[in-house]
Amino acid sequence: MDISIPINNVKLNIRVSVLLETKAGFVFQDSGNGFYFPVGGRIKINETSVEAAKREVEEELNIKINNTHYIATLENFFVEDMPFHEINIVHYTKIDDLECPKDFYIFNEKSIQNVSIKPEVIKEMIMNKNFEKRHFVVKDY
Repeated sequence: MDISIPINNVKLNIRVSVLLETKAGFVFQDSGNGFYFPVGGRIKINETSVEAAKREVEEELNIKINNTHYIATLENFFVEDMPFHEINIVHYTKIDDLECPKDFYIFNEKSIQNVSIKPEVIKEMIMNKNFEKRHFVVKDY
């Protein structure tokens, strides 16, 4: 069961994002709403963020990754159909190559400048090549 809990008209999500770097750039999924987001998803009850990162990469890209390392926690506040308070644990891993499945794309440091990435701080991390452990708070409402 995913960790996604409605509380007082706000949905609390606990999720993982994986900054998956290939030789060609970083892998993102098309949202279908004009922006892209990193590989990832909700963490399940009794699942660690590392386990969730590996599971999400395998589910979405049909590849196994062995190593990830934690790089950030992102507290993200935004509104979709309702207000969200999302705790996003961000991991990084690198692979040689990837044939992207449908709706996944690779953006390098130049091409990423021309696309909308959410959360925006992910784009900044890639463009600044800053993968040191950090804590971010983003309030879009």
